[in-house]
Formats: sequence, structure tokens, C-alpha cells
Amino acid sequence: MAHTGFGQWHFGQFPGSVEILDFFHLSEYIWKVAKAAYPKQEQKQSDWVKIQQQLLKKSQWQIVIKNCQSFKKKKKDLIKAITDLERYLTNNQSRIDYQSYLKAGLMIGSGVVESSNRRVVTQRLKQAGMHWSAFGAEGVMALRAAYLSNSNRWLNFWSPGSRIMKSKLA
Repeated sequence: MAHTGFGQWHFGQFPGSVEILDFFHLSEYIWKVAKAAYPKQEQKQSDWVKIQQQLLKKSQWQIVIKNCQSFKKKKKDLIKAITDLERYLTNNQSRIDYQSYLKAGLMIGSGVVESSNRRVVTQRLKQAGMHWSAFGAEGVMALRAAYLSNSNRWLNFWSPGSRIMKSKLA
């Protein structure tokens, strides 16, 4: 899950991973088109955005592009917003099959991940007066993730039979 940006799509270390473009970040591009097409008409903006979002959730991004092309492109801000959206959709077409993602039960928004990052990392590592080496920070984050997970990771980590504890006791 990413918003896109240079260097954000390097998931080679996770075989079988699925790259998903953050739906709500993509929606920001849709809103820019709506605001440029329907200035000072909030209800029309909202209605148009909802239709485009529904199309995207059905993986019909090409129709979204066609809908944008139906606007009379007289204003520079509208032309730019449409061009940016078309480029964004085209460049990320392999990451916007939202219908399949939703059907598979995958998240299409990064909010949960961002919230988890805040809970796991920020609350522990960015307190007043704390300074960490990269090695120390990675260790603390791994321990904190294990502790906060709803699994037996924390207990398994500390159990005498764990690989880590065996190496410490040897």
C-alpha cells in the first residue's frame, strides 16, 4: 500500500505481495478535477466524485478518464487537474484493480497502516529526550510490534524454546 512517489514501490523483499495504490490518495486527484470543473458548487463536486469513486471501486478507471474528457477544457486549472489524474491513473493501472482487492478482503486505504506506524513507532521512539541508533530503533520496533500484536509472538519470543532464546542461552 502506498501513495506513490519515487522509491515507494520496492516490494521485491516481499514475494507474492500486492501493490495497491491508496484509494483515498487517488480520490484527492478526483476532487481536484471536481473542484476545477464545478467551482463553488459543492453538491455537484461531491456527486461527481462519488460517481467516479464508485467506478474506481469497480476497476473502471478508463471510464473515469472518459468522464473527465467530457468537460470543456477552457480553464488552465481544469486542464491541469485532468492531465494529472489521467497520468496518475495510467501510470498506476497495475495498482488500481480495487474490485479484485475488495473481493479478496484487502484494504484499499493506508489509514490503518499509518495509524499502526504512529502507535508502534512514534509513541515509543519519539518521546522527549530519546535518541536511537538505527540498530537499537529496529530492535525496539520489532519488540513493540510483537508485544502489540494480537498473536502469540510476544510469548513465543520469550519462551525458552524459541530460536532467539536458545541462541542467547547457548
